[in-house]
Amino acid sequence: MLPYSQHTAIVPITVRPAGILCSAELWLGVLAGDANMDGYINMGDVTKVERIILGIDPPTPSADANQDGSVDMGDVTKIERIILGIDEAEIIKITTARAGFTSTGEYQAVEFPVTMPEWVGKYKVYIDVYIGEVMIGGYVANQDVVIEVV
Repeated sequence: MLPYSQHTAIVPITVRPAGILCSAELWLGVLAGDANMDGYINMGDVTKVERIILGIDPPTPSADANQDGSVDMGDVTKIERIILGIDEAEIIKITTARAGFTSTGEYQAVEFPVTMPEWVGKYKVYIDVYIGEVMIGGYVANQDVVIEVV
């Protein structure tokens, strides 16, 4: 998929019983610290952050590993701590789409209009289902979305 491209995601959702007003949010996420956005946190991400600090590469949304609003040596330290198992990586929401629906009590296809993010990389797909403001289910899709420039 290309950056900024528009797509419709169709997600199978079942909520029982029928007749309940629901909403769902589909969102793409990355791990804070996965600076090169390949889906893994490793020493390649340390190198990517160093290249961003030096102005060689543009920043990515996941390069700010410690989520303090800037990409600096603190992010290198945070990534190293994640690699060593001292800290855990947080999930960053990159783009979201919401859809309202009335439950049928059975499997139903819910459509989400999604704009792909601007950054090339691999994104996990998450789906949260709500009744009112109460989340009744959270799911991770079994396929990632990959944004690439062709």
